[in-house]
Amino acid sequence: MLSSILIRNFRSILELRLDFNYGEGKAPNRYQAQEILPFLDAGNKQRLVPCAAFFGANASGKTNLVKAFLALKRLVCQGDELAEVFEPNLLNPKFEDSTFAPDFILGPDLYTYRLTFSGASIGEETLLKNGKVMFTIRQLQAEFAAEILSATYSKEKLADILRVECSDGKERQLKPFLHRIGLGYPGLHPDLKNVFDYWLGGLKVFTNDLPLPFPFSVDVLAAAHGNDRTKALDEITDVIRRLDIDIIRFQITETELGPDEPAERGMYLRHYQPTGARHAMDIATTHKDVDGKLTLLNFIKHESAGTSTHISRPS
Repeated sequence: MLSSILIRNFRSILELRLDFNYGEGKAPNRYQAQEILPFLDAGNKQRLVPCAAFFGANASGKTNLVKAFLALKRLVCQGDELAEVFEPNLLNPKFEDSTFAPDFILGPDLYTYRLTFSGASIGEETLLKNGKVMFTIRQLQAEFAAEILSATYSKEKLADILRVECSDGKERQLKPFLHRIGLGYPGLHPDLKNVFDYWLGGLKVFTNDLPLPFPFSVDVLAAAHGNDRTKALDEITDVIRRLDIDIIRFQITETELGPDEPAERGMYLRHYQPTGARHAMDIATTHKDVDGKLTLLNFIKHESAGTSTHISRPS
């Protein structure tokens, strides 16, 4: 889980630090029994807010916060060209480079990853675990903690990977070291693999350009539960209920369509490759009526515009 992130010199953002820690000095009395979830107990004795919202005037930079996460994922997971991701603030030349520095919690440990780069090279790349350096690279000069070294992966071997696979041979680092070892050397060290896997699959970023329909968001979460969609639905429902939305449960029904059969309005279409099969997916929600009886509602027709728009987008 994300604990905080520093974003410096990216699009309209000159310098900003977002903190996702629970800001109150003490927990509310009897918070364990509350329906509304005040925070999540994370590792490293931290309490993180379960949901954050950014609000502000048009063109105030809200979308650029999301794009910053997406840019970091593109660098770490895909190894995109620096020039394609580097988008400095064009109205203030205070910084020549851009910096992303997220803090995130995996299990009981707090990690910090820092990446400073321009359109031509990476100036610094550092990974900390509980405040201790695992590796740090500045201008291709690297230091590696003894914990990540082994007979197979000596300091010289890691330096060679950095020089051959991450640089242009002209003393410029072009690819993040974490990207190369995450993709090509998963057996190097479990901590490094876990950190890379977090950015690859543990953190999902969706923008207005790439909305994620609700049924497919269930699939994304189910991947963390052994592809158990029921557990994913239960987890989503629990969070929504604690946010004071009176939905007791979700139900997704999937029906195969004929070759020319259209899906009803408000349903989703799922295409299966390579067979070309088309399935219509209908979402229903369960509420309690005034007498306490369970009542099934059509998610698209009957839920509020805010709930149906922000949780799901129909075809």
